[in-house]
Amino acid sequence: MGETSQKIEEKLLMKQEFTPSHSADILWKQILNRTQGANESIGIYVATMTCLFDRMPISVSNELRLKVLRGNILPFYQERLVLLDINTTTELINYCRKLEETKLKVKEFKPPQEGQLTLEPDLDYNFISAKPKLNPLLRETQLQQEKTPTTLKLCYRCHRPGHLAKTCRVRTYIKCFNCNKPNFTKLTCPDCNRSSGNESKRQN
Repeated sequence: MGETSQKIEEKLLMKQEFTPSHSADILWKQILNRTQGANESIGIYVATMTCLFDRMPISVSNELRLKVLRGNILPFYQERLVLLDINTTTELINYCRKLEETKLKVKEFKPPQEGQLTLEPDLDYNFISAKPKLNPLLRETQLQQEKTPTTLKLCYRCHRPGHLAKTCRVRTYIKCFNCNKPNFTKLTCPDCNRSSGNESKRQN
C-alpha cells in the first residue's frame, strides 16, 4: 500500500527538522547546476534529478521541477521543445526520445541511388530526370555563348594577341613617332628637327 498524505507530511517535517538550512541551499544550487551530460540519456537524467528534488527538505512543485529540467537538458532538446506545452516529466521524456530517434534517422539517411529497384526499373530513381530542367530559351543562349569565340586581347605595345600592355613582357623602347627612329621622340629626333629647320629657312 502507498504512503498516506499524513506519513508524507511527517517525513517532510523530519527533513526540515534535522537538515541544516545551509545544506538545503547548497543542494538547491547543485540541482540548478546539474545539467544533462552529452552521453546521458534523457531517462537517466530525469531519474537522477527526481532523486535530487526528493532530497530537498522542502517539497519541490512539479511546475518548478519541469522548469529546471527544461533549462538543463541538452541544447538539442531545448531548441526543439521551446514552443511545446509540457506538463509532466513523462511527457518531457517521451518528446526527447522522439527527437533522439529522429536525430538518428537523419544521421543514417542515405540519398537514393540508381539501380536499386531491379525488380521495378520503371519506378527506379533517375538522376538525370531529377535534375532541374533549364528553360529552353536560356539553354539556347547558353549554347550560343559556348559556340561564340571570346574576343581576343590585343597588346598595343607589341601588337600581339592574348595579353594586355600591362602584362606584356616585351621590352619597351622609345622611338620617334614621325620617322620611327629609335631612342628619340619627335621633339628630340635630329632627322625630323633638321628637316623642319630647313623648311623654315626656305620660307624665310
